Amino acid sequence: MAKFTNLDASSKNKFIDTAQRWGRNVLTAAQRLFNRLVKSGSWDLRTEIDKNPWKQDPHGGAKAKEWFNKEVIRHSEWFVKRSYMEPGKLYSFRYLEPLTKDNILWWDSMPLTLAFGHYISEEGNVVEMGLNLHHVPMGCRIDTLCAIVDAFKKMYQGELYREKQKSIPMKWQQVAGFVKKFGVEFAFRSYRPELMSGTICFPYEQWSKAVFLPSIKYEKLNANQILQIYLQYLKDKKIPYKPTDLRMS
Repeated sequence: MAKFTNLDASSKNKFIDTAQRWGRNVLTAAQRLFNRLVKSGSWDLRTEIDKNPWKQDPHGGAKAKEWFNKEVIRHSEWFVKRSYMEPGKLYSFRYLEPLTKDNILWWDSMPLTLAFGHYISEEGNVVEMGLNLHHVPMGCRIDTLCAIVDAFKKMYQGELYREKQKSIPMKWQQVAGFVKKFGVEFAFRSYRPELMSGTICFPYEQWSKAVFLPSIKYEKLNANQILQIYLQYLKDKKIPYKPTDLRMS
């Protein structure tokens, strides 16, 4: 049998295509093991975000959307099959019609949410909590995610590149003290799980891409209007924070 290195370019491409089609699980399992052993110890979310060309690209949101449509939805293992979002994980899901739609200024029909678990309401309903990063500009998104990951860094690093990643036990009350300085409490939202669909959980090592995902659609207001409300929120709360990147998409 000819060695791979001795094959011509066409044969190599055919081999790779076949391997990906028939042996994807074997290849990705081996890659995950390599990544876990070699890469995870030096992994830093902000460094990974800074290395992503989408950060400097004015069309970074469009690039992230293309990545989502071409790559993310092909990973069936990223689609959530359990009932509730787990703390410390980043999710995307459809949320087309909130129960409170007539009483809120706007909502995001496909949130990008860092989860903080759930509680049972007085009426006996499950209510999930999280920060919908689509409600704040890119600079705030990045600062918030990086601050939280840094606070729980060893736990996040220990789960990197694993086929099944454990949740990171955290509560909003734990992280609020060091992320409120970004005004991100503005993005804190509650969700009813029975109204959520198509939920995707992003592996931790994919956050440097997922953070750039734009909202598919805001209802009632547009992105610039929401940005202006957030900036006014900073003024009203006397929060001396100036996001370095005001992109909403």
